[in-house]
Formats: sequence, structure tokens, C-alpha cells
Amino acid sequence: MSDTAFSQLLDKFVELDHSYGGNSSSSAVTILFGDTASHGARVIGFCQISGPARYVVISREFWYGSDALTAESLLFHELGHCLLNRAHLYDRRPNRDLWPVSLMNGYIVRSDMYGTDYNYYQQELFTVKFPRLDMQANGENTISDELELHEEPNGGCVAYGRSHD
Repeated sequence: MSDTAFSQLLDKFVELDHSYGGNSSSSAVTILFGDTASHGARVIGFCQISGPARYVVISREFWYGSDALTAESLLFHELGHCLLNRAHLYDRRPNRDLWPVSLMNGYIVRSDMYGTDYNYYQQELFTVKFPRLDMQANGENTISDELELHEEPNGGCVAYGRSHD
């Protein structure tokens, strides 16, 4: 059972996935606030897949300190791993000053970028089916994706991710 703070965005994610022909289910993942720092001092969220169990763990402090678009970008990124089996996609958009091509980029899409090209990022998330997480056929492996906070030289912050198999 997921923390109620995430229920509206989880429902939105599943509804969007279905509108693009997907079949994700909110009951397939548990989302909760937890100790993300145990994965590293600057980790703000991660997706953990171990066999059929799928969990998203988010830093409570980061979540409540974020604007709505940043929170959605973070959660949709993690749900992209846990429900869509998407891996990181590091490509950049040359016609958009090298903005990330996907919410699944190693760097979380900033709220200004996400808000400006919201429909583009939604369509890309739910229609592009690669790269995929490398899952073993027996489902016994554990995959963890961690998102860290990174300070930029101009004083801003972005989150970026590391995948671990």
C-alpha cells in the first residue's frame, strides 16, 4: 500500500499510461517515504525491483520542499522504472538547448523544462519503449535506481540518477 501523499500522482500516471495503450496498475507498486540517505547522502529517491516486488522510496524532505512539477517529474521518473521497465536515456534535444530528451534521463527534468514541454515529456514517457531495464528471465535479480541531488554552479539544483544492478 502506498503513502497517501502519492495517490493522486500514481492514479494520474496509470491513467496516462492507459491513454497511451499501456496496462500499468497502481497495485503493482508501493510508494513510500523512507530513508533514501542509506543509499547515499544525496539520494532523494529510488526504485527497487526484486522479483515481483516493486517499491519507490522518496525523501520526505525533498518531496515537501519541491514544487508540484518537480515532485511529479521525480515520481514519474521512478514509476517509469518500476511500472514501465524503462532504463535511463541520456540523449539530449539539440533543438531545445540540449534539454533532456526524456523524463528517464539520468538528470531529472527541471520543472521549467517539464512545464514548458509537458505534453512532449508525457508522450515520450508512455510511448517510447527503450531502453529497457535488463531483467533476468527468472525475475530473481534486484535492480535499484537512485536519484541524487546535484548542486549546479549557479546555485540551482538538479537531481540525477544512477542505476545499479
